[in-house]
Amino acid sequence: MRWLLLICGLLLATAPPLSSVILMMPIVPGAQELDAVPWAYFFHTWRWAFYLIGTVSAAYGAYECWQQGRWYGRAALILAMLIATAVHVLVATEMSAEAMFNEPETVIREQLLDGRLNDEGVMVVERNGVVAVYPIDLLAHHHKVIDTVGGEQVLITYCTMCHTGRVFSPIVDGKLERFRLVGANYYNAMFEDATTGSWWYQATGECVAGPRRGMILRDLPYEQIDLRDVPQRYEEAYRRGVVSIMKPDPSTGDRGDWSKGFSMKTGDQGDSLTKRTMILGLATPDLAVAYTMRELCTRPNADSALTDMVKGRTITITGNSCRGNGYRVSIDGRAVQVHADAWHAWKKFHPTTVVRRLQ
Repeated sequence: MRWLLLICGLLLATAPPLSSVILMMPIVPGAQELDAVPWAYFFHTWRWAFYLIGTVSAAYGAYECWQQGRWYGRAALILAMLIATAVHVLVATEMSAEAMFNEPETVIREQLLDGRLNDEGVMVVERNGVVAVYPIDLLAHHHKVIDTVGGEQVLITYCTMCHTGRVFSPIVDGKLERFRLVGANYYNAMFEDATTGSWWYQATGECVAGPRRGMILRDLPYEQIDLRDVPQRYEEAYRRGVVSIMKPDPSTGDRGDWSKGFSMKTGDQGDSLTKRTMILGLATPDLAVAYTMRELCTRPNADSALTDMVKGRTITITGNSCRGNGYRVSIDGRAVQVHADAWHAWKKFHPTTVVRRLQ
């Protein structure tokens, strides 16, 4: 009985940290395909209750086992306690998404000059005539940064599993909200707000768990293009010297080295549509369409405008960008925001998507 009490107590005490790793990290095969948020959020919300009940039960069981056990029983007891402690320490440090992909302490930008231009992928945000450039290799590590552009606060996000960037307003309920990375589900990053502990998907800006469930962050326009194309796309701002680029954060150190060259990844390049095929997606309340990035940028006369008809709507695509969403897209003459994304993530959040093949 005393060993059962000990084991049950340790299981209860380690259930919250283990659930965050097993359900919300891409470690266990197939876990990202499950609707794991309700279970993970439940364990996270009630974690202190689990810790209290589990610790009390384990402590009483451990006392009884120690008092009545032999040397090998005591050795097993010590081992079990060490394992439980290690689980908590690892999940709170090295295995924590928040710690692994730390947010920069200070976002620093410097003026973008000709000597800095290359072919790396960047996200570009323009607010009130001011242009801010964020290298995807940096964003891939941080996953999110909050910055001020043109006097307006912006939340720039990038998910490494679905290769998509999104920009939102971090103003929620009239005040600046802070977020932390808690993991991922359906191959998309999940953020937790500091005020209510609610969880939000990066792909849509929608809150799916917690007091704010059902709320959606306000989208802000952005482009995902090659750095060398920025001066041409934002010619006037570049000429006025109001185009700046984010610098690496010294506090990150070498932890961000893994993401160097990340923006050069292009996903599956075969003819078939696979879960890792990069697509250009557009979504409106009544229409979602996806084009494979490879077919868009390798089609004949790729720099010429493409006109397509989908469900009676005229879609026009101009521009060319093999690694991002640097296309100008309109539906029936009205400009729409588009996103570069991996197919496995896009189809989850836009299940009615019409896939258009050009070859």
